[in-house]
Amino acid sequence: MPKREKALGRAMVLRRILRLFKEILRNPFPNPRSTESWLGTLRGKQKPPSNMTNLKSKRSMTVSISRAPKNALEKGFTLVELMIVIVIVGILSAIALPNFLNNTTKAKATEAKTKMSAILKEAHAEYQLDGKVSTAATAAAAQAAQNDSDNFTYAALANGTNIIDVTASANSEAAGGDGSLASAAGGNPIRGCVELNTGKVEISSSFTSTAPTCL
Repeated sequence: MPKREKALGRAMVLRRILRLFKEILRNPFPNPRSTESWLGTLRGKQKPPSNMTNLKSKRSMTVSISRAPKNALEKGFTLVELMIVIVIVGILSAIALPNFLNNTTKAKATEAKTKMSAILKEAHAEYQLDGKVSTAATAAAAQAAQNDSDNFTYAALANGTNIIDVTASANSEAAGGDGSLASAAGGNPIRGCVELNTGKVEISSSFTSTAPTCL
């Protein structure tokens, strides 16, 4: 009787070994949990997990991952949020852009008035040397030509007995100038003059069709 029991025990062990061997052939790289479960089966401690059990566990893991909460970056923006951003950008552009262009035009006009002041003072200095208006006008015209730039063209000429006029005309965009500056000028130059006897200098604050008198 003991010999028969031993033979039955050996037969059961061989069956378990064959089962484990078949499972290894099906899945050459089992995970540690399944390996432990099969080792437990070989020792007779627990039953091997079925394929249906493994499939259910995989499905439950996939569902849990898909239900995991997404962070704020993965969620993206809604259409309402995008529309709000577009409206804010439009309002800022409508307010800030004109102010920026206006300040740019003022800065360029200030540069022109600085150069005009230098031309007029040069004319007055030349007049003080020999007292001739023609000499002062020639010096002013030469200085004006040297100050021509992409944005402005300068001109100087004698006006009356002791007056030298200087203009700064904004160049058009076609001539290589600033289109916004030419648009602000409206075809009018910045005007200035100097009274050669007194040295009085007047320069208009902006583009104008009215020349200062310097009297």
